[in-house]
Amino acid sequence: MVSETVYKTTFGFWTSSYLSAGSNPYIYEISGYGAYVMFAPSIPRGSVITTATLGLYIFESSGGDWSPRVEIYCEDVGDANTPTSRADAISKTRTTANVYTTIDVFGPAGYRTKNVKSLVEEIIARSDWSAGNNMQFLIDGAGSANEYAGANQAYLDLIYTPPSGGKVRIIGMGL
Repeated sequence: MVSETVYKTTFGFWTSSYLSAGSNPYIYEISGYGAYVMFAPSIPRGSVITTATLGLYIFESSGGDWSPRVEIYCEDVGDANTPTSRADAISKTRTTANVYTTIDVFGPAGYRTKNVKSLVEEIIARSDWSAGNNMQFLIDGAGSANEYAGANQAYLDLIYTPPSGGKVRIIGMGL
């Protein structure tokens, strides 16, 4: 088994009217808003995923107990490209697999983690996936933005078994 933690390579958000590259999103439940975060994991195609966890840093907030609903997808390509406009961001083809969840934005600052195993499995099963390609997560329903400190960047934590990559040759026993 291999354990790999990958930190974001690029990130940003879109609103109802524009795209902002390089800004981490505040997580709000806003229709038409969203966020993207990209990673370049070295996981080979055909690996067996044990766990895949997306970590998003949330600053401490106040004002009540609010957990917005968001939908998390991956861009359904073998090597993702950063959105160049709001229209590009919202038109990206999304994976069939998704995580419809809430994210607790109140309480102490820290990472909130989500199981994204089914999304990662769908991407690495693609014939055009190669280790080191870009894997982009699209978070529909996330809006507004704030630049986060580098130490608090999004991460993708993976535990997987790489494919054997070869044929097994059995010697002996009359075979």
